[in-house]
Amino acid sequence: MKAGVDGPAMEEINKMIANGESANKTIFTVIKEKEILDKAIGLVKSFCGDLCEPGKGILFAVPLAFVDGLPEEA
Repeated sequence: MKAGVDGPAMEEINKMIANGESANKTIFTVIKEKEILDKAIGLVKSFCGDLCEPGKGILFAVPLAFVDGLPEEA
């Protein structure tokens, strides 16, 4: 079974899963498409387990009013 989500936004999560890392991590990413966001949330939950357990971490999404520095899509 292949773990991971395709795309540059998920590169770091895929690296952590492949390396079996379990240290504290903070990951920020900008995801435009709802479908990709849903996949990313599912991947994090499958890797971390129940986030309601103490010490598991938090996961959240917020809308962005402004973003600069991302390349324009072709």
